[in-house]
Amino acid sequence: MHRALDKVRSQALCDRLHRARSWINAANALPVEQKHAQFTFFYIAFNALYGHRRYEGSREENAKDREEFLKRIRTLRDYERRAGQDCLRGVLGKCQDQCGKLILNYFLRDTYWRKERTSKELQRDFSLQRRLADQEYAKGCYDLQLDLILKRLNVLRNQVFHGCVTYGPGSKGLSSLMDGLTVIRELVPAFYALMDKYGQHLNWPAIPYPRVGSDAHPTVDEWE
Repeated sequence: MHRALDKVRSQALCDRLHRARSWINAANALPVEQKHAQFTFFYIAFNALYGHRRYEGSREENAKDREEFLKRIRTLRDYERRAGQDCLRGVLGKCQDQCGKLILNYFLRDTYWRKERTSKELQRDFSLQRRLADQEYAKGCYDLQLDLILKRLNVLRNQVFHGCVTYGPGSKGLSSLMDGLTVIRELVPAFYALMDKYGQHLNWPAIPYPRVGSDAHPTVDEWE
């Protein structure tokens, strides 16, 4: 029983990596001008790495999935730090300007669109959040920055996936998209690398819609 469960968990990690790699490759193969499509493909790759909601989830449940994923990433980062490396700090260092812009971007917060908070209120709060995130990053800790970035990217994801933006260079939100693309292009391959190198140290939840032929796939009942 334990051996079968371990096999399913191992397969869950392998399938996550396999699916994510296919979308990362697809994103990198897109023409340079297809910014929205690149962002979409990188976010799908991210979703392949972290998602495990079965099968329709609320906003709160999906947020919980990301939180649990970040806990795993922090554990994998600790393994990497013991080896004297920290790839996440390295990739975040490449796009600090875009990270800061995302944190300050009140268009990437649903409280603005629901009119629960004014833009001035959010600007004040986001400025404080960025200052705290920058201070922590300077000390070698980027957990707050990463949490804030992923929250902003999720709203951007919703805007793009659900057709709430205009495709192409005519989009009014193109600057937000470009900042998001710059960051997610760095982050997702880093997440992938951590999982690929150290993921075997953790238990991974079963993936949604497991592939045909895997132990986790339900038995197909054929009509006679």
